Amino acid sequence: MSWKPELIEAGKPKYLALADALEGDIASGRLRYGERLPPQRELAVDLGVTIATITRAIGEAHRRGLVSARAGSGTFIRPPQVEEGLSASLDLSLNTVPAGPAKLFLDDVLLGIATERRAEDILTYQPAIGSERHRRAISRWFERRIGEMRLPDVALTHGTQHGLWACFASLVRPGQAVASEMWTYTGVRRLAASAQARLVGVAMDDEGLRPDDLAAQLARSGARVVICSTTVQNPTTATMSLGRRKEILAVCRRADAIIVEDDIYGRLSDDPLPTLAALDPEQVVYLGSVSKSTSPGLRLGLMVSPPRLSADLQDKLVCLHWTAPTLYAEMFSRLVDSGAADRCVAQHGQEMARRLAVARQHLGMPAIPSLPSYHLWLPIPDMWRLDDIVSDLLLQGLKVSPSTHFLVDDNAPANPHVRVSLGAVENADQLDPAFRIIASVWRSRPRFSGAIV
Repeated sequence: MSWKPELIEAGKPKYLALADALEGDIASGRLRYGERLPPQRELAVDLGVTIATITRAIGEAHRRGLVSARAGSGTFIRPPQVEEGLSASLDLSLNTVPAGPAKLFLDDVLLGIATERRAEDILTYQPAIGSERHRRAISRWFERRIGEMRLPDVALTHGTQHGLWACFASLVRPGQAVASEMWTYTGVRRLAASAQARLVGVAMDDEGLRPDDLAAQLARSGARVVICSTTVQNPTTATMSLGRRKEILAVCRRADAIIVEDDIYGRLSDDPLPTLAALDPEQVVYLGSVSKSTSPGLRLGLMVSPPRLSADLQDKLVCLHWTAPTLYAEMFSRLVDSGAADRCVAQHGQEMARRLAVARQHLGMPAIPSLPSYHLWLPIPDMWRLDDIVSDLLLQGLKVSPSTHFLVDDNAPANPHVRVSLGAVENADQLDPAFRIIASVWRSRPRFSGAIV
């Protein structure tokens, strides 16, 4: 690039005037985050100053946090400093929901529990699957997703990961194959390794699992358990149409395969389509999440099993936890009974819209998923290697998750993406510098290659 600023000295040393000009051009957008400044000797000639002046100006710009130097590569415009008290690095690699939308609701619930002095009722051992009162209240909240449930088939979990663990323990033997999306969140991969199961990746399109490849993989591997998401799949944000859901069910019926439906974002994204469990409750183990719809610390989930599988699945839950998450269940039951749970989801909907608007402003419409989501799945530009673009973002203070973290089969065809988690910061404004960096990098050419993250 060439850069020849207008220097306004006004009695100040030239190096300070140059640093001020640099700061002004960054603020105006003339210089973008990630751009490389011309070599110091070239700048000195263009501006008619000494190299010593340029060196002092660059040093002052570095002190102000405007630039960063990379050995052998040059001097680059840095992303803006984040607010005091936050990490200097924007970490958008952890997929979570912000706690803010639920804060007032949870404060009120905790205050109510404390003032009623009912600790003895809540903090004693309860049935491992949850008390009948809690299961009824929480089931009622999930009826929008799966319809009416038989209470004996309903169990509370300490989050979806707990339910997935029970499914592996009950339905899978060491050495057996389990099918999942070719990109799946790392918790599934860890559980498969712990259960000594072979995880088989199924090809995906914009709607998630491809029925043709699912049928082929079930026939080839002998897998009789399929783990999948129908709504805002993590990491790809894929959401199945009604027709696709019916196709997946038909493939699994023919193969006599049980489906474990991970519906952690179903209530949060307010998907109007029926879940797999609603379409065929005899074939699907349903896993729902409360934490993803309210606050990440509210570790509570729901497992609804086909009647023939309920006893063993619920027994496996006991192996990991002797008692239900009773305090969390009491808190959420109160949120359901008061209507606050629905209001909390509505608040999250507004917050997701704000954050997606920031992404849309910088990246345009193609990056935005069909349903509201707290994460994005971005294809990288053709000219970039995945490792290089992740390294470049990291050098500019932004951490995202490369698609290789989620890939089930290392030999799968390359289709590199990054996942950007929108819920990892407190508010939408903090995403603006992150998407400025992303947009700048996506428009630029690689500066180096071969970096390893």
